[in-house]
Amino acid sequence: MTEKAEQGDSDAQWRLGECYYWGKGVKKDWQTSVYWFKKSAEQGNPSGEYFLGAAYLDGHGVDKNIGLAARWLRKAADQGEKMAERMLERGDET
Repeated sequence: MTEKAEQGDSDAQWRLGECYYWGKGVKKDWQTSVYWFKKSAEQGNPSGEYFLGAAYLDGHGVDKNIGLAARWLRKAADQGEKMAERMLERGDET
């Protein structure tokens, strides 16, 4: 997966970010997870956008930033990412 992520595969990037976020098969590292989420999100991947928004919302691996959280969650929701839609509906970004 790392090779695919490094080659620019946006799905592999967010999945690798998720591995680092939860410590699945690698040492838990929120900063590294955000690096991969951002790579994926910048390519318009809704899962990457969602996870990046959630990281900004919680302050995991980045400084907590409600504005950036809302921006990335909205991008993901606009593409039909259900978890982002639910977070926005509940007002989790505020």
